[in-house]
Amino acid sequence: MSDNKIIVGIDLGTTTSEACVYSNNKYQHIKSGQGNQVVPSVVGWDKDGQQFVAGEMAHNRAKASPADYVYFVKRYMGTDKIFKLGDKEMSAPEVSAEMLKYIKKYCEEHYDEEILHAVVTVPANFNNNQRQDTKRAAELAGFTVERIIAEPTAAALAYCMENSKEDDFVKVMVYDLGGGTFDVTIGEFHKGVLDIKGTSGDNKLGGKDFDELLSEVFFDKLVEQHGVDLRNDDLAYHSVMRECENLKKDLSYQNTSSINIPFLAAKDGKPIGLSENYNRAEFDQLISPLIERTSVAITSALKSAKYQTDEIDLILLVGGSTRIPLVKNTVEQIMKKKPKTDIDPDLAVSLGAAMQAAIIGGESDGVIMDVVPHSFGTSAAQEYNGQIIPGFYSEIIEANSPMLKSYTQSYFTITDNQDEVDFEVFQKPALVDSIWANDMDYLGEQKIDGIPNNLAGKEAIDASFTYNLNGIIEVSILIKSTGKSHSFEIDSTNSQKSMPTALPQGPIPEKKINWEDSDLADQFSSTIELVRRKLEKVENSALENKLDALLKAISENEKSNAEELDDELNDILFEMDE
Repeated sequence: MSDNKIIVGIDLGTTTSEACVYSNNKYQHIKSGQGNQVVPSVVGWDKDGQQFVAGEMAHNRAKASPADYVYFVKRYMGTDKIFKLGDKEMSAPEVSAEMLKYIKKYCEEHYDEEILHAVVTVPANFNNNQRQDTKRAAELAGFTVERIIAEPTAAALAYCMENSKEDDFVKVMVYDLGGGTFDVTIGEFHKGVLDIKGTSGDNKLGGKDFDELLSEVFFDKLVEQHGVDLRNDDLAYHSVMRECENLKKDLSYQNTSSINIPFLAAKDGKPIGLSENYNRAEFDQLISPLIERTSVAITSALKSAKYQTDEIDLILLVGGSTRIPLVKNTVEQIMKKKPKTDIDPDLAVSLGAAMQAAIIGGESDGVIMDVVPHSFGTSAAQEYNGQIIPGFYSEIIEANSPMLKSYTQSYFTITDNQDEVDFEVFQKPALVDSIWANDMDYLGEQKIDGIPNNLAGKEAIDASFTYNLNGIIEVSILIKSTGKSHSFEIDSTNSQKSMPTALPQGPIPEKKINWEDSDLADQFSSTIELVRRKLEKVENSALENKLDALLKAISENEKSNAEELDDELNDILFEMDE
């Protein structure tokens, strides 16, 4: 590469990770020391060697000691979750950094030189905190992050650059269902330019959830057959989960398979095992509510892109979970078009990351014009019932707006001689429909002073937001009467997970707890989605009240209460459908 600088493209996945490099005029997926292009995203602590292990070794050793290993850490990016490995307490970025160190090490062994630069992918729907945590993980691993790129964008770039002719104008949809996250992205490709028009997704939906559903089936069978519930037994739980993952993969290629674990635990001195047959029809029925959820994201992405289904020329399936026949069939039914199957769903994203690296390094032509995945704004006062009330959410960047463009809103003082303001930055979560700022995710704030003394409403500031290529919010505040400006960025050092303690005065509701950050969120997400969809069609106060109670129980990690409410909600849904 130019200046002899190798930039590695990394797909840091929920369940697996891959690395690809453009070197010597060709793209190459780098194999680990174990000879694998696809490596498990598992990190653990080797008690004997007193060191961290990652990838295949961690995945294999976790079978005997699951408590010493971390899976699915990607789902905890952007949260305050702490993992204990050995005698160390580690954040999600710190755990992910160990995975990235492993990738860095085998890439350096392949090229026999130090590699310091990377393009790293994230789900399109990752929020600002999640992107910042990913960037921090790469930096902790020793990389300079040249670019953070959305996974479906990378996949679209990889396919279109490799397969489109110079004059082709292609409207492409990427359906990206991986181990733990789901995205749909719509874009246009023409003469080396990939212009993203719309994106939608769900950061809590993926193959892991299918495994969890399967595991519940077999844990229930163990209760029926042996009268024991092994869900809280670490060794048994991880053994069943591994076999469920293998069963899921088998059923992607054959109609029947089985799960066979000779020993899980002992009862009354006798071994308890599990041996059951399972077929694809049963599996399809089990996961169909989750697959149905993906249709909502397809509709949302098409709406943002202002396309109809018949306008899409090319459909790409990315992520290992798209190998499931029901997924392919569902996409085909919705889009009335067969998806492309000549793309490796595991490797397309890392290839696209390597292509972006080659563009940055001057070794390839191409341009990506991406969009902002979320809405961003601030807190502002508005007239409400004849009074000036603070605490409203004022949007500055609308979701699916083009990146790199500056978006500006003007604001005015609300009291006489107001000479400063605490300017707050918020991100609007998906599916939140509220007018209040404290229902949004608080990202940070900065004091803006130097406003001249004047009557209320006579002094104005212009607030400009720019969402850069790495998903960082660049904020510029201009005091219009003086020309004085303040600039700052929202990054991992000033982003917070909760509201500041000093809230504006006024009738503002209490901050809602984000149930999605709870460890219990995955277990109940399917029920929550079904209830919300039902409430979109009918009004039912009992159903709505039960849902609010379930969200509160999840956010407070009250598992038994949440399970009771989950059962009650499903009973109500069943009665409504009769």
